[in-house]
Amino acid sequence: MDYTPTLLAPAAPAPRSAPTAVQRTIPVGGSHLFLPILACLCFLPAGVWSLIDARQAQRYLATGDDAAAHRCIQTSRTIALAGIGVGLAVAIVILVVALTG
Repeated sequence: MDYTPTLLAPAAPAPRSAPTAVQRTIPVGGSHLFLPILACLCFLPAGVWSLIDARQAQRYLATGDDAAAHRCIQTSRTIALAGIGVGLAVAIVILVVALTG
């Protein structure tokens, strides 16, 4: 047998691909229902509207539509805070009228 040594070129390193990490801007574990429930206690119409939007956001998160979920969460939060503000304002007015009347 005739043995002839061959020189092997070093293997080229595998090309690196760009990182494919997905950044989620919305916490997946949160339920986002605390403010809508509090708003229901303060001002029912705004609380119900906010609760519906929060539940819709959970559905969007479950299907992976993060942009739509983010919009629903922001809308729900804004409406809930407005409802809480209206409820507190009405409570303060009633308290002031009751104490001065």
